Amino acid sequence: MGSELKREFLLAELETVITKLETGRDFPLDVREVYVFGSFVLGKDEPEDLDLIMVHGELTTEQWNQIARGEPSPDQELDRRLKSNSQNVEIVYGPSIDAIYSRWGWKPSRAVKIWSKGDRNWKEKLAAAEPRSLEERNEILEKEIQSLRQRIRALDENILAWQKALAEVNEEYREFSPYFTRIHKTRLSLLELIRKERRVNA
Repeated sequence: MGSELKREFLLAELETVITKLETGRDFPLDVREVYVFGSFVLGKDEPEDLDLIMVHGELTTEQWNQIARGEPSPDQELDRRLKSNSQNVEIVYGPSIDAIYSRWGWKPSRAVKIWSKGDRNWKEKLAAAEPRSLEERNEILEKEIQSLRQRIRALDENILAWQKALAEVNEEYREFSPYFTRIHKTRLSLLELIRKERRVNA
């Protein structure tokens, strides 16, 4: 599939998703904003898929209970209703754009808000996301790589701190474990004596 055809195909997928949002009823989530990010808005010649962020209202108590019971979550239910088993659309859900970025630990270099309940001129906004030059795409990717490197360094530091704390706890346990073992054996001996006395007095 050529690059233009691929973009047209993904655009049709996006139109299907947004049309369902605008005309559907009784959705499990109150979607308020839709963002597009990833290869489609970075202007790649052949975007791999359509990456969407959907910001929704807070979950109800019953929905939290539903998740706690291990039942399909509201976002899983909405996913099935919006995507029609499409393999070319990936949707991420969250109560706010900042909450989603915080959960990821990084922020896409470009995320375009194309739809909201108060502004539905999504086609005009998406038209502004024209393919970029190779130099522009390389610059964007380099920024994303730098951001990911910083995230990896932070994770490495957290892992090292956790390993150090675990080693200290293990060292303390080794130091006191003989005392814990003697206390445990003494307690078992006392319980056995009590059982014997009860059998004798029975």
